[in-house]
Amino acid sequence: MIIGDRVDEINAKIQERKEHEGINITMNIRDIVERNGIIEYHYVYNVEYKNIGYISLKGVLFGKDEPNTIIEEWKKNKKIDKENMERLLNVINYVGSIHCTLVANVISYKPPIMPLTLKIKEEQEEKRE
Repeated sequence: MIIGDRVDEINAKIQERKEHEGINITMNIRDIVERNGIIEYHYVYNVEYKNIGYISLKGVLFGKDEPNTIIEEWKKNKKIDKENMERLLNVINYVGSIHCTLVANVISYKPPIMPLTLKIKEEQEEKRE
């Protein structure tokens, strides 16, 4: 369970003041360490405003009662299983977008929030015999 986060570094660069043509967001887990029963997930969250600038954030998520397999697998081959990776990336995306939205406001760029695309499925008639 993720119990908190910390920002260690934020960088922003304005290369040009004009309307951006898109946003590219990348996330990566740089390291995982255990300290005093707490697992630290060191991550990077980058927002590239195509051709006009960027925001880069380095931070740490703190986990308690996390599966033992995470630290073991990371020590062996620097990988995380799919289920835990999806969970961690969703948290990184959430906290990264919140922190970088504040920075984007300061440099007058649009916030790096990627809204979900909602789709409505049409109901199919049940076939009855």
